[in-house]
Amino acid sequence: MPLSRYRVIDLTTVRSGPTCTKILADLGGDVLRVERPGDSGRDRVFFDQGDLQRNKKSLVLNLQHPKGVEILRALAWRADVVVENYRPDVKHRLAIDYETLSRENPRLVYASISGFGQTGPYRDRPGYDQIVQGMSGLMSLTGTAETAPLRIGIPIGDLLAGYFAALGILAAVFADPQVVQSRLVHELSHPLWGLHKVTGLPVRLHRTPAEVKTPAPLPGAHTREVLVELGYDGDAIETLLADGVVEEAKGA
Repeated sequence: MPLSRYRVIDLTTVRSGPTCTKILADLGGDVLRVERPGDSGRDRVFFDQGDLQRNKKSLVLNLQHPKGVEILRALAWRADVVVENYRPDVKHRLAIDYETLSRENPRLVYASISGFGQTGPYRDRPGYDQIVQGMSGLMSLTGTAETAPLRIGIPIGDLLAGYFAALGILAAVFADPQVVQSRLVHELSHPLWGLHKVTGLPVRLHRTPAEVKTPAPLPGAHTREVLVELGYDGDAIETLLADGVVEEAKGA
């Protein structure tokens, strides 16, 4: 599988982080969840957690104990990726921040997910999906005068944070020879922007293969081609353009 040679240390909890690492695990990454003591129960196998934690390994480790931190640092030294969603002060207090771990493993890709970012006056506040929906104004789009603002039915903030974190991690390893060989990244020529890279296809179907063939087109790039196929001649197309019925790509 595309990420089968990558080792991922998963320090995340709740939803955003586990969503990110689930994607990496589904793509073949060797994902090890580092969990705090006492987090066990039937919900790990069933219900929502059964989906979030699939394809992963689990290690229960007490990071409040110096020997627990020592074990984690040994794992990070051998890992390709570390993902965490602590409040920013926590990883520094435990000495498992990027600056510390990368001194021992310079090639480490370190992804942090937090509610309010790594800097700024709100950086140390916990951030859950509903908080983000409320503070961003998103809830006002689904509420009514009778009900007041309403939370969206799915945890959209958590899910998108996980998706974007996974995307960022994949971008960070694009230059790796294994990723190139697995065709997880393609280089395409765009008529306006020249050569640029796009993500490839993580799933390969032998009987019905897919392929990345063309870059995203400029709006109207194929207007004339499509109209010619419909039987319009040059003069008719120019009339449609002049009348504002259709448009051709600009700037190509």
